[in-house]
Amino acid sequence: DGSNLPNITWIIGSNDISLEIIISNNKEPAYLTVFVLSLPKNINIRSILPSCRETEEYNVVKIVCDVDNPLLSGSP
Repeated sequence: DGSNLPNITWIIGSNDISLEIIISNNKEPAYLTVFVLSLPKNINIRSILPSCRETEEYNVVKIVCDVDNPLLSGSP
């Protein structure tokens, strides 16, 4: 049942979770930057940002998000 697992563990079939991803750049401007999140195919995605798209390859769902272009130095 997962009751003895650390709080950072999420078990498939558990309640919904929300992810907040923060991308930062500490060097020179980054162009055409994307963020890719890969998840097992049996994970249901409820919603994604308009700047993201969902693709499927084999047994993996990928969420691909466009990041600011350019992503400037000091950008959180």
